[in-house]
Amino acid sequence: MSANINQLNYTLRAMRAEDVVQAHQLTQKLCWPHRQEDWLTMVHLATAMVIEHDGKLIGTACAVVQGEYTSLGLVVIADDYQGYGLGRELVTAVMEASQSSSFFLSATAAGTPLYTKLGFQEYARIHQYQGQVTQSACAHRDESSSYRIRRLTESDAPQMIALLNRASGMDRSHVFAEVQKNTEYSVGLEKEGRLIGFASYRRFGRGEAIGPVIANDASEAKALLRYLLAENVGKFVRVDTPERYQLEHELNEWGLSQVDDISAMYLGQKPSPSSSLQTYCLITQALG
Repeated sequence: MSANINQLNYTLRAMRAEDVVQAHQLTQKLCWPHRQEDWLTMVHLATAMVIEHDGKLIGTACAVVQGEYTSLGLVVIADDYQGYGLGRELVTAVMEASQSSSFFLSATAAGTPLYTKLGFQEYARIHQYQGQVTQSACAHRDESSSYRIRRLTESDAPQMIALLNRASGMDRSHVFAEVQKNTEYSVGLEKEGRLIGFASYRRFGRGEAIGPVIANDASEAKALLRYLLAENVGKFVRVDTPERYQLEHELNEWGLSQVDDISAMYLGQKPSPSSSLQTYCLITQALG
């Protein structure tokens, strides 16, 4: 549908806590798995904006400042209001409100044309895996005896934040603090008494999610994934991982199947780690 945005009598404004119920309903209609609790996490972190028409919420967008970069997510326009240019106006407004110059996001196939028009470029593919975890032969592999895996405690939080920031090249301290509220537990890779990587197991969407997974190489990332998956056999788990890390075989062996292929895009400067550490699994697609 091609229509004129001026034909609509709409309001563009900041999102309020009471908007979460309607925002959640928008994503439910798209079959996105987010719970109201997941929406609240974003509202607490984000510069969030909505479009309202005749008292009804018809669009949302969130921008989360993470140091010198800002992630965009939960960009939704209700089906009945597609074609008016509302998505472009909403995204542009939330970008301006964030006062940032560098942005990144995970774009669906439907959203990619809009972001391309705004100047975003693809820098990676994100694969979404999910399913009921099954017991795997991977559980018995011993890839290294040079480190140990242990459950982390509150006292490990400063080291976890430092690893998270180094793996992303961003300041993710406030993101970590908010996401911790929905984290059931985290495990860390320890070598010679020093924490060198970690992974978190969180409540999210239709079940649980693993992410972030921070490690120096694929073998470390797989060891962390294997540990968490082995502890949660029978549960519905989601993992979002960049395609370049080639974790497909490992995740398939645990019963997780690829269900989506998303474009990671950026505008301005591309996020990059400040060390050998890498983010092998995202926190969420909206946060990176």
